Amino acid sequence: MGIFIGNVGPFMKRILYVDSRGRIVIPSDVRKMLGIGKIVKMSIKDNKIIIEPVKDPLDELSNQIVKVHIKASVEPSELSKMAYSRLMEEIRSEEEKEKRDSN
Repeated sequence: MGIFIGNVGPFMKRILYVDSRGRIVIPSDVRKMLGIGKIVKMSIKDNKIIIEPVKDPLDELSNQIVKVHIKASVEPSELSKMAYSRLMEEIRSEEEKEKRDSN
């Protein structure tokens, strides 16, 4: 739970509490507004934490699969490997883009 401070120009400001395990809760209206699902990317810039939505590779992968015949015992591990590979590719691509943009 957090405290809504208000909108300041184009920025929405809130104070969020950090629990004893270092977690914060992103309010549901903010998650919906930004399209945040199960995965986010966190970076630190100028002593600030930046959290950005990342598309869940499993959701994206399931949208691309039209017809799949994989044994149930194999399916979860194979999909997990494919999704993890896709996520890592996207993260590397974003990092390379950020490096190019900062130069």
